Amino acid sequence: MSPLSRPAIVELDWDERNEQHIEEHIDAWLIEELIEGGDWVRFPNYEGHPPEHSLFIGRAPGGPFVTAVLRDLGDEAPGTWRPITGWRSTEKEKRMYRAEQRRIGGKDRDGS
Repeated sequence: MSPLSRPAIVELDWDERNEQHIEEHIDAWLIEELIEGGDWVRFPNYEGHPPEHSLFIGRAPGGPFVTAVLRDLGDEAPGTWRPITGWRSTEKEKRMYRAEQRRIGGKDRDGS
């Protein structure tokens, strides 16, 4: 799965229902930390899911690897993305993130 361009995210638009759903998997604040910390890569969502949803995989500052699904609100609210769900990244997702970091010459926060 190839990464997508890195969008300028001005803010996250939290929906109470989605925040509650996210809290079933991880602390919702981890998604805020992930996006604000800037240590993430954007990928297309998994096959069969809405194309306007993207996967954001990275590491929250001082925390775990997180995968978040965010929806671009587009012309409705430029630069605003709505968190849909999130979880601790799988090993496959961590490998995707690390491969992209190596490709662009970066490295994740734990030095790998």
